[in-house]
Amino acid sequence: MSTKTPLPVASSPQAAQPSAAGGHLALEVTGMTCASCVRRVERALEEVPGVAAATVNLASASADVTLAQPVDPGVLITAVADAGYQAVVPATVRADDVARRRAARAAELRRRRMSLATGAVLSAAVLVVAYGFTSAAWAGWVQLALTVPVYAWTGAVFHRGALEAARHRTTNMDTLVSLGATVAFGYSVIATIALPGQMTYYESTAWPPWCSTRPAP
Repeated sequence: MSTKTPLPVASSPQAAQPSAAGGHLALEVTGMTCASCVRRVERALEEVPGVAAATVNLASASADVTLAQPVDPGVLITAVADAGYQAVVPATVRADDVARRRAARAAELRRRRMSLATGAVLSAAVLVVAYGFTSAAWAGWVQLALTVPVYAWTGAVFHRGALEAARHRTTNMDTLVSLGATVAFGYSVIATIALPGQMTYYESTAWPPWCSTRPAP
């Protein structure tokens, strides 16, 4: 027999029931990375008719919504989704679902640690070449080879976040990291291939993705 234990799980707008007036509704919100994300989610919730106030906590990835009148939780979930984030209503799930979620989170954390370690080692190598062998004819090509995995793999989480934000016509911390790394990388590739002898900025490309922090999902 499966035991029951409380854990936030996805609730569809169709399945959710209207909430009582004057009460509070808790939501689990994912996809936030900075204070501007928090404010964006709060504004999206507060614009829903019937919502008196909304307080979002980045650390706990949660939102506390104060209701002035009955509101279907599905409407709140949709409002958060339209802002570029994901929200679910806490519910009761089986213990095996809890185990699966914990295993998935642990696997993601392991993947990120590996990505972080790889990015740190390759970025250090880029610095050695950039400042120790600046005049070498092969320096640009070696830096390019070392930087590609950092930009494409270690920085992938930021590029995905930036694209998701752009899809919702907004910006966030992912946009800042991804845009800075992309501009530096793009110019450096052009300089290496078509502008021999010109300064490159591979070190500026390699360092931001792995030294920037981003909450795990």
